[in-house]
Amino acid sequence: MRVNQDTPTSAVKTKKVQLCGTHSGGLVELIRKYPNLDIVDEGADVVLCYGGDGTLLDAELRWPGVPKVPILNSTRGHRCIPHPPEEVIGKLAQDGLVSNPYTKIQAQVRRRNGGGPLAPLVALNEFNVHMDRINSAVRFKLWLNGDAYDEGVEVLGDGFVLCTP
Repeated sequence: MRVNQDTPTSAVKTKKVQLCGTHSGGLVELIRKYPNLDIVDEGADVVLCYGGDGTLLDAELRWPGVPKVPILNSTRGHRCIPHPPEEVIGKLAQDGLVSNPYTKIQAQVRRRNGGGPLAPLVALNEFNVHMDRINSAVRFKLWLNGDAYDEGVEVLGDGFVLCTP
């Protein structure tokens, strides 16, 4: 989500807020200033991530699909809202944030013996596939949107990375 400079003045509903991030506890007093924001441990309407990009990725792993409000508390956050926490929390309380969805990537892993696919994997950023042992390799075939890569030839390598744009 990002800050909308034109905050609506209509009545706003109560939001259940889950906190995420090592220093997110420092935001509790700011949140409590707004009677329509309730801090919860589960069943949140929104997850307030206070940190950097890693905090946002952690929150998506822990609460997939729940909207995130990533507030920057790091020198390296590119996907976080670079406004002061007081401003972002105030906009959240007033419904003044605009959704900014990120592209996710989905993959299915199949075993060589032809068994059905394992559970689908979903990532916000990327998949890294590699061997656990340095003296071995990954053998794989790859399909993108149903089309075989390099006519279905088996690839041998140290691993591979699939990522979103």
